[in-house]
Amino acid sequence: MISSIAAFTRERDGAIYVCTPLAGNCCCGNVDRDFAQIRWMRWIEAWCRHPISARVPLVPTKCLGACNCGNVVLVRASGQSFWLGGVEERHMASVFGFALRVLNGERERDATIRRLCFEPVVAVEDRVSGL
Repeated sequence: MISSIAAFTRERDGAIYVCTPLAGNCCCGNVDRDFAQIRWMRWIEAWCRHPISARVPLVPTKCLGACNCGNVVLVRASGQSFWLGGVEERHMASVFGFALRVLNGERERDATIRRLCFEPVVAVEDRVSGL
């Protein structure tokens, strides 16, 4: 699924990738593994109401490989990648707002984004380098 949207996203400012059960992931959104449920339709509804929807697509993905963090979101904006882990529905507005701020040239991260950000191991970064 990721490779099929790569050409589309390269023509835009970036994308917000959400590891979801919809895409056949292994642990994100798996309440049996103590991760918060990911309800894709709620993500879409929130994205549609946010100004970020005019700038970058919201993309469901298969496992992004950072399973120790769970509920992983990868924000690609202005040529940069930002990895967020432990993301829940209550964080959607912060994620969308952060992506929009990066696209507008701002670099400040609010407390929520600072708490969710992590640096992936090299193997994970290699796995998604085709995005």
